[in-house]
Amino acid sequence: MVDDATIEELRQAVEALDDGDPGPFASLFAADAEWRGIPSGRLWWKRVPS
Repeated sequence: MVDDATIEELRQAVEALDDGDPGPFASLFAADAEWRGIPSGRLWWKRVPS
């Protein structure tokens, strides 16, 4: 079960991200996590219908 303090930390991080500040959200990731964006603006794992 997740405690109220954790829920509040997540809520604040998402609110900051929504306001354009990714810092609090990014601080929730593990130190060795690697962020990977979507290459070329497409969903590379989806097949394009032919």
